[in-house]
Amino acid sequence: MLHNVVILQKGTDIKKFADEARNAKKEGYIPSKFSSSIIAHTKQVSAGKTDEIKFTIAKPGVYNYLCSFPKHWGSMQGQIVVK
Repeated sequence: MLHNVVILQKGTDIKKFADEARNAKKEGYIPSKFSSSIIAHTKQVSAGKTDEIKFTIAKPGVYNYLCSFPKHWGSMQGQIVVK
């Protein structure tokens, strides 16, 4: 089973993003329709594998992140709080 982490811009509707992502298999479940809503994302990795990304969030706020693999976002999500 694959997993990833997608960090979204403030105000992005996480449900709408996830709905679009589940149909974006050819794009690695990273929908190009939402490219302006994505701060950063890892590649899809399987169990025991890792990926690393570096990103900067300059503006204070609450930013959602999720696994965009189909049906994962409901339980695999959280928030980054920038002060």
